[in-house]
Amino acid sequence: TCDLLEGVFDVFMNKETKLILKTVRSHRNNMVHYFHHNLNDQKRAESLTVEQATAWFRLNGFLKSNSKKLRIEKYQYRLDNLEKQLISYSQYAEQKLESLKPKIEGLKITGEVFELCSNCDQVAMQVSKGDVFLNCLCLVCNSTDIRLQVKCPECKTDQVLYNPSVFECKNCEHVVSQDSKLFD
Repeated sequence: TCDLLEGVFDVFMNKETKLILKTVRSHRNNMVHYFHHNLNDQKRAESLTVEQATAWFRLNGFLKSNSKKLRIEKYQYRLDNLEKQLISYSQYAEQKLESLKPKIEGLKITGEVFELCSNCDQVAMQVSKGDVFLNCLCLVCNSTDIRLQVKCPECKTDQVLYNPSVFECKNCEHVVSQDSKLFD
């Protein structure tokens, strides 16, 4: 397939992607055609899962970055949907995070803040301050969140309001309930 892509479409896959796809193919052939003696070994199963997630991540990135040359732009939404489904598997999300680490580290140097994403469980939720709101975007799963920045009416420290019906200050433990005049 790689030779076909290179010869017909003039699209070249990098060596790492070719190697991981070749490894997955080899393991697949062993599973289908031969007895696999350590099939029930948990560490081996986890290793194969990470290997497959890496292969899918690299293949998906290759297809997306070469969609025009491969004449598959009209299927881009399917590739995006496939990636959304794959991110639900932690191994795939971990592989995507690994590929984003240089970008995330660069953004951290410029002062950007990252938190754990509750959707994909990766520390890839970029939190950007607006005037009143905190805008959150996960670089792994693309989930978004908007949070409200408030000052505690008691101690005046900056807080984040996650649940608009109740406020409890993390600094002084002051509580404002939903029936308070502040929520009117």
